[in-house]
Amino acid sequence: MRPKSIVMFERVVIISLVLGIVNSFLIWDDLAEMMAAQGASTAMVLPIQVITTLLYLLLIWFIARKGSPVAKWIYVVLSVLGVIMAVAGIGQTLSFGAVPAIITIVQYVLMIYSIWLLFRPDSKAWFSDGREETA
Repeated sequence: MRPKSIVMFERVVIISLVLGIVNSFLIWDDLAEMMAAQGASTAMVLPIQVITTLLYLLLIWFIARKGSPVAKWIYVVLSVLGVIMAVAGIGQTLSFGAVPAIITIVQYVLMIYSIWLLFRPDSKAWFSDGREETA
């Protein structure tokens, strides 16, 4: 049986992903403009969003359903890098408006919380070799 922290981790990260999708739609035009300003095709905005979301869903599955310590550390590293980049780009985030900025901040708070959940005492056994398989 999965520990409560792992179940909560899965829920928190999925909520964060859903918020990210909503936020992407709110700032879609701004994202396209940013891509165009960097010389990239605006047609790449959607594929990048889809691929990123699918990769995170795959990580969530390996962490929350398979107990993969490798996936856990990949998630932690990507999340920490994401938070660092968010802090560095806070001005850009605020330029999108109040609602997208608030959603982004909530996403990063959820991300930090999800990392904390992965290191709770009840999660430790989930990532060890002798853990119990789920049905």
